[in-house]
Amino acid sequence: ADTQCARHFGGGSVFCRGQYGTDPTFTYDDDFCGDMLCANLYGGCSGTLPFDGTSCGDGAWCQDGVCTPSAAAPNTVLPTCPQGDQPDTNCNFDTCLVFGAGSLYTDYVCCVTCNPPPVDPPAPTTTEEPATVGQ
Repeated sequence: ADTQCARHFGGGSVFCRGQYGTDPTFTYDDDFCGDMLCANLYGGCSGTLPFDGTSCGDGAWCQDGVCTPSAAAPNTVLPTCPQGDQPDTNCNFDTCLVFGAGSLYTDYVCCVTCNPPPVDPPAPTTTEEPATVGQ
């Protein structure tokens, strides 16, 4: 999405991640595929139609303006963050802690860095006495 924004609106344009979290009527999946918002020269965001095949969620991509599940679509680290961290931002976990959960920074701008996927706990180990034969 960031590359598409830069091609459409110019070199400094990136995908406006935060816009999808500040408007409760705007959903990431179908709304994104029908009108991908990119930073414009005036400090706001302007819409453009993303290319077919642009990731819009875990295992889903845009097809004719609709977010469509597909086995061929890429898996994402976080379903709510298919575009990853904003490329022009120095995301680090310490800053995530300063802003706190639920902020624009942690949930959208640096969504992968601030919300790492849970790590599966290690499998429990058991210690068994070796079986003795013939005793």
